[in-house]
Amino acid sequence: KMSSDFFFERGGQTNVALPAQAPVAEYNKVTAGRRPSIVLLGDSNTEYGCHVGSGKIESATPLFNKSDKLCWLDVECGPGWGALLSRDYGVARRADVINRGFSGYNSRWILADLQHELLSLPTTSSLLAVVLLLGSNDQSAGAEAVLVQEFTFNMLEIIRELCTIAPHAKVVLMTPPPCDGARYDAAMGLPMHRSMERVQPYVNAVIGLAQDLDDVTCIDIHHAMLEAEPSSWSSTFFVDGVHLSSVGHRFVHSALVKALNGLGIGPAALPTHRPVVYSRAWPDRFDHEGNRLISCG
Repeated sequence: KMSSDFFFERGGQTNVALPAQAPVAEYNKVTAGRRPSIVLLGDSNTEYGCHVGSGKIESATPLFNKSDKLCWLDVECGPGWGALLSRDYGVARRADVINRGFSGYNSRWILADLQHELLSLPTTSSLLAVVLLLGSNDQSAGAEAVLVQEFTFNMLEIIRELCTIAPHAKVVLMTPPPCDGARYDAAMGLPMHRSMERVQPYVNAVIGLAQDLDDVTCIDIHHAMLEAEPSSWSSTFFVDGVHLSSVGHRFVHSALVKALNGLGIGPAALPTHRPVVYSRAWPDRFDHEGNRLISCG
């Protein structure tokens, strides 16, 4: 395991070898019929990816006192990108999508919890992919702040940990999205120390990691959003300048689906977990996936 001293002595370079990934065929043997899983790991933009509706969450336990300005967090802006992805794989009976998003977390805290096995990850042998989205909190000031050099090292260590414990899993990085600092300050009622200028080095760090490391995929949602809506990205993709709107969630979902399909692990590329009903009812006529074996005419 590479130490932080070694990393900094090398000037923050990340072109080091990761544990070799096993081929998909070997992965299929390892899972042995178990339903695979995809983990979404990150901060609030991942956690809120579980949103399914739009508006006030009446049944939810308030995150803050009702008199607190921050009670707006009891509002969802779905469907979230995680919920949409869970639908894609769930309705096709291909894989489980597990949300491990933690609002307010930075790369330092995610790494620490991962190293101490506190994230309740699924069985590593059935882990198909991990999607990692961090940086929006690292860029801030105060308790959440992580300097970009440490952020780069933390992200590298997270990737190395994942490749060690789940060598068959694909690692997909997403760049931290754009942020409208003035709008977020107004929504929160106090300076939150987030801006386009502050987040850009963290975007570059994620892109650089993916370029330096083999078998790591990067989805640059930051620049994709800016290119899609050059003059209205904040109002289009975000509810407060930082957290994704319904349109933002769909944008992230679309980009992720394209990447997963490109990696050969989209829903259509995976075997059905347990036979479809036709195969159970008429095993002599239909195969596991429901394809007709013989003519029923």
